[in-house]
Amino acid sequence: MRHTRLLPAITIALTLATTSHAAPPARYADWAKGPVKWLMTPDDQKAWSGIDNERAAREFIALFWARRDPTPDTPENEYRDEFDHRVAVADVVFSRNRTRGALTDPGRVYIILGPPRFSRIPAYSNSGGGSSGKGIGSVPQSVGSFVYENPRALHLADGTLRFVAILDGQYVLSPQGNSFGALDDAIRAAIVNPALRAVPASTPEWQRFQVTLVHASTSTRRTERLEIFPPGVSKAIEDVSALLPWKSYQFVDGVTFSARNTQPATTTMLAQAGKPYRVVLRFTDTGASLDVSPFRVEREGAGEILSTTFAIKPGETVSVGTSRGGDAKEALLFFVTWIE
Repeated sequence: MRHTRLLPAITIALTLATTSHAAPPARYADWAKGPVKWLMTPDDQKAWSGIDNERAAREFIALFWARRDPTPDTPENEYRDEFDHRVAVADVVFSRNRTRGALTDPGRVYIILGPPRFSRIPAYSNSGGGSSGKGIGSVPQSVGSFVYENPRALHLADGTLRFVAILDGQYVLSPQGNSFGALDDAIRAAIVNPALRAVPASTPEWQRFQVTLVHASTSTRRTERLEIFPPGVSKAIEDVSALLPWKSYQFVDGVTFSARNTQPATTTMLAQAGKPYRVVLRFTDTGASLDVSPFRVEREGAGEILSTTFAIKPGETVSVGTSRGGDAKEALLFFVTWIE
């Protein structure tokens, strides 16, 4: 099952732009409106506004990541991998009122500064607690915070970033403690190759994929929050649910990694029951194959190996999940997205 244009590239770059009224091509029209906007400097934004064709957009994106790659001599870009991971976490943890978690202020801070030592934000706190006070008039105002270690290294006054809830339930970042200054400093510090003006020709053309694991069940789950999936997977799940009997879908884990030609890319994720397994994705010019082992699907101690071959194109999401058949009441589904 294939779904086109479902996961835009989460990347940033720098290029020279001279056209003042240019518009990005339709394929990349929303690129700078996603989580990447938190990382864009004023120069990035100005340069992106001059992009008016796909080739320039691709070069812009590739160059940005190259400028932020701490190990330019390797196929991996650790900064980009960590960014993708934080975006996925923010989407799951900080979603509120159908707003994508990575586009909220708590998501912004998490993406730029990383996970805090602990947080206190009502409705999605990882440590409980929280505080409240009085807002304007008699309207109660909920407040929360992220607390970081090494405040001096982050250029924070006391290591605490504060959030205030507004009327629609969203939390906005307070300027107290040099919060916005700390974010700006972290964004600038990420540019480790500022003099780079072109992607090195020797850089291998590795393709990036995201694998998302979803638990499907025939029973309806009661949940206090809207289940949030990585971009691309939501539409894929809609298509799957129209054909298969499962009524609820729960995000389990997701990971992004690279693959090139027939060289395997491997990673380890934790399954729903906490049992680790290995994912191997092999990419070729005509498609890709996915191998997962061990793979527990039903009874304790049982293991299965999922192995499948599928066709995929840039920007597509393909569902390659298990089919347990019969009267199975649950299954684990894999969604593979080729990130542009």
